[in-house]
Amino acid sequence: MTNESNDNQRANELLQRILKIWTTINTDENGDTYTTPGSRNEVERSRNILDEVDTLDLSDVDVMKFYDSIDETLEVYEDAIEQGEEVDYSATDESNGAQGEPAPDPNESTTMFTQADQKAWDILEKIYGSWSDISVEDGEEYRKPDSKSEIKKSRTMLSEAKSLHAIDNDVKNRIVELEGVLDSMGDAFPNYWWRIIVSLIISVGFFVALFYQLNNTEVVAPSFDFDQEWFTTNKTGYLLPKPFLKDDKVKELKNKIQLIKGTELTPIATMGSRWIQVKTADNQIGFVDHKILKGSRYVVSKSYTKGYKKVGGKEFDSINGGLKFDVLEAKAKNEKFGNQWFFKVKLENGKMRWIKEFQLRFLIHDSLPRISQSRDFFTNKEVIEANVIGKPLTEIELRYGPAASHLNIDGDNRAYFRDLIIVDSDTHHYHNSLVLDDSNIVTQIAYGGKGITRFYDIFPFLNFVRGLELDRTSNSSYYVQETKYEFTWGEKFKEKNWFTWIIYWIAKILFAFAALFFLFSIPRIVVNPILQFFTFTRYFHNGIVAMVDAVIIIIASYFYFLSTILMMEQWVIPIIGFILVTSILVRRHLSNIWYNRCPACLTMYSAIDEGSTHTGRDTSISWGTWTKDKGKTETSTTITHHTETRSTKTTTHVDHYLDHRMCARCYYEWDVDRDEEEETKNYL
Repeated sequence: MTNESNDNQRANELLQRILKIWTTINTDENGDTYTTPGSRNEVERSRNILDEVDTLDLSDVDVMKFYDSIDETLEVYEDAIEQGEEVDYSATDESNGAQGEPAPDPNESTTMFTQADQKAWDILEKIYGSWSDISVEDGEEYRKPDSKSEIKKSRTMLSEAKSLHAIDNDVKNRIVELEGVLDSMGDAFPNYWWRIIVSLIISVGFFVALFYQLNNTEVVAPSFDFDQEWFTTNKTGYLLPKPFLKDDKVKELKNKIQLIKGTELTPIATMGSRWIQVKTADNQIGFVDHKILKGSRYVVSKSYTKGYKKVGGKEFDSINGGLKFDVLEAKAKNEKFGNQWFFKVKLENGKMRWIKEFQLRFLIHDSLPRISQSRDFFTNKEVIEANVIGKPLTEIELRYGPAASHLNIDGDNRAYFRDLIIVDSDTHHYHNSLVLDDSNIVTQIAYGGKGITRFYDIFPFLNFVRGLELDRTSNSSYYVQETKYEFTWGEKFKEKNWFTWIIYWIAKILFAFAALFFLFSIPRIVVNPILQFFTFTRYFHNGIVAMVDAVIIIIASYFYFLSTILMMEQWVIPIIGFILVTSILVRRHLSNIWYNRCPACLTMYSAIDEGSTHTGRDTSISWGTWTKDKGKTETSTTITHHTETRSTKTTTHVDHYLDHRMCARCYYEWDVDRDEEEETKNYL
């Protein structure tokens, strides 16, 4: 088709569009209908379209007549408007109508432009006019939506237009055209708020869970049944403020309470294999050596138990493990590291043997919960003084866990917290006590001995994090319930054969790494709403956004790193996790910005993948050595291993790519550098 034919066809399409704009329907004397403008707006829109027809090279006589007819009609209305006359747009004067339309193009609809068509067309024009992103190219104005709300509103209006079931081809084509624009622009306006809301829910949920755990720290000793006879003293002993005291230290200790034979005690928990935490009838709490209780006479032999004919004598014979005995007598032998206790039992064959204390399991401990020996609660001096001075003991125990002992001896009323470690500057105080008045209100803190400082005490803000007392989240581990070991499905799977054993350990290692990665990903999860919001706002260029986001992640991870140091009481694993996971998260986040945030319009997640271009390859070779075993020779006196040192050649290929991206919003195109490394090693 020639350019001339194209101009005639285009002119015919534009003139037909003008008729579709006109909404006043008139009837001539023969009963035929024709249309004229129905408003000043229709006149102005028609003249704009007719001006476009003027730019075309017309040669078809019918088209030119069609043009003249519409031009004459418009001039009538334009003259009246220009002279300020009142225009009657309902006029039915035949001379005002467009006459002599050319024969319809075979590609055009031959149906009448119905009211439904006109209504649909008006809706489509309204949609197009509502789009606020306007650009001009070659003198032509182009529009597209500039927000998610414009797209949503346009889709609603488009659905209304489609529901009218227009039959005109121009209307149908216009619907398809606008629908295509809306579909293509959907990617240009991602659902930011949904991402922010989801990340905010997760982040807030974490803080709510942490707050709940920190403020619901009541530790209650598990309830259990016990035989009172077992927890009655069989001889005179002492109620002590702390466990793990040697016999000679017990004698020197002043703040202890003597218990006469026959004193009934209420057990609370056991600690270690020798000490039991108990309460007296007058609510004094402390520790007793199990040997002064009647229940300590019931024992079970451990594996590889050795029997002796006399206390301190030479090993005489072996006793099977798991045998139950009643202790007949107990004696202590003074050795280098303190008293070594021996217990006399009667074997099945009637013979008497002495057994060392550590080779027996005392049944009196089996029914009791255990106090954790690994739990330490770190805080700093300023925080604990603010939290305990002037407070009742019951309130303090809700925050820091139960007191290990509470003794009131000659007016000296003290509660001892064995796992509470107070840091003053870089000095660590252990074995601290709270001094109480007669109403059990704390009046002062009796600081214990000084312990060693840690390497990580020099880390900035560590004392601030310590003052948050996040150790309260571990209060639930104060008492440890003994549980019977049961095989899990993983253990059963592992025991099948050597192959399942390997699979089990590989899965366990992978799970450990995944758990570690998740553990140190928590800071990224917590600050994600801030990162999302800052990244989605279109105020700063990608370089600034990337730098600020990286700083936010690093700061959050550092404070989390400090908290894990305090919780784990060591710095090696936390610093490995901090460096490894934080570097991965920062790189992933920055890559996300470079790939998905448009450098021009600064829209996030508007990028479309446009493929990649391979730009080159760098190859490097490095040499090393390896040792090959050549066997060995043996003589009567020596064994000689024969080896050969050989070379290794390591070839490293680095392929360089440009990944092409295009913004669905502004159509800006950019490239991102990407490298892929491949290494091969040859043993020569």
